[in-house]
Amino acid sequence: MFAVWVFSSCLAGAVRDDSLVDLQIITVATKSQLNEVLSELKSGTRFDDAARRNSNHPTAAGGGYLGQMSIDDLSSGLRRQVAGIPPGSMTHFLDPGLGHVLILNLERKAANQAYSKQALRRGSRYLNQGKPQEAIKELKTALTHDPRSAGAHLMLGYVYRLLGSYRMIGEAKGEFRQALSIDPDNTSARFHLARVYLDLGRARKAKETLEERFKTTENTPELLSLLGEANRQLGDPRVSIRQNESAVILDPDLAQAHYYLGLAHLDRGETEAALSRLDRAISLPGATSDIFLKAGSVYLQEGVLQKATELLRKAVEISPAVPEGRLELARAHRLTGRPDSALAELDSALSYAGGFSASRKYLEFESEVYLEKGRAFDAKDSPPDAIRSYLRVLELDPDHGEAHHRLARLFASTGDRAKSQRHASRAKELGYTEAAGGP
Repeated sequence: MFAVWVFSSCLAGAVRDDSLVDLQIITVATKSQLNEVLSELKSGTRFDDAARRNSNHPTAAGGGYLGQMSIDDLSSGLRRQVAGIPPGSMTHFLDPGLGHVLILNLERKAANQAYSKQALRRGSRYLNQGKPQEAIKELKTALTHDPRSAGAHLMLGYVYRLLGSYRMIGEAKGEFRQALSIDPDNTSARFHLARVYLDLGRARKAKETLEERFKTTENTPELLSLLGEANRQLGDPRVSIRQNESAVILDPDLAQAHYYLGLAHLDRGETEAALSRLDRAISLPGATSDIFLKAGSVYLQEGVLQKATELLRKAVEISPAVPEGRLELARAHRLTGRPDSALAELDSALSYAGGFSASRKYLEFESEVYLEKGRAFDAKDSPPDAIRSYLRVLELDPDHGEAHHRLARLFASTGDRAKSQRHASRAKELGYTEAAGGP
């Protein structure tokens, strides 16, 4: 979408030039082979399938597509053969260099759909190779040729969400919505759109998206599980547990359902049951960075520092651009006596979280990062840096009790009693006590 729509419109105007043709080719060595191919095509075989099976031309593996070209750029012999073929028709002839040749002059719409599918396949290969930027380029090419390719919109949204940063989540949402508007029965698009709404804290909208196709949701474990998570975020962990347990019955190895069960048990204060579900989730092939992040965070709260650090490292390894993972890993580093590593992760977290600096979510996140930076500088016994970090927290959140409390202690250590007393009084007014602090 976005800029690609403007480009697509311009391109659509350009390709209507009658001097341009979209060709597919099959070449074979003998007349009998040509007759066999013609017989296949007459019986309903697709031209690209016939090309892959029979053609000896270099384009055979890709379906015989020569691509779009100007008639003036063709050899004189090929130009004479193609000039008289209306779009959607084909011809065959003997060429001294190529052998027996079968040419299909594609209709423009069919050609664009074919080019779109080719780019979509290339994008999929790049995604599987762990090359998201190359995948994005190919998927945008697919949409340039066919803006109504639900598959291309879906995969592009998936890549955007995979990148994980705040700045890409809106792009992902737009692509999933576009895919769903083209194909309302696209289960994958519905699933990923609902997940994005949950990422954005819009549980009600996620639930509405899922319940638009309730029968499909009820019988599809992924959708049923996601509906359970929406209900948990809307304040009903009991319903969430019931729906996710139903999803597990449908698919015992659905990592997401075990994960959401873990979250629901946490909401009910059932830490042991939650960790059991989270451990099950991270053992499954479908475990995502979100699952490793939550499991690591819970183990961090429980004081199981080595396991927490391992899980949080895995979360960052899977999705390096997700800033929350880096914040949690920084906490683990600090608690295991590595404040410098913690500070490096916190700087990375801020760089990945940038781009939404005016949003409430970003400001809350920035406050948490600077609070953790203050703690790390405290651990390094660097009062000036710690003071600057805690003062930044108060710029973002003037009523942050822990920041006031820690500033009171630091100012006392530097001999500034007036500031120490002022911050200590404010911490007391806010009801902050040492026991209320985080890890």
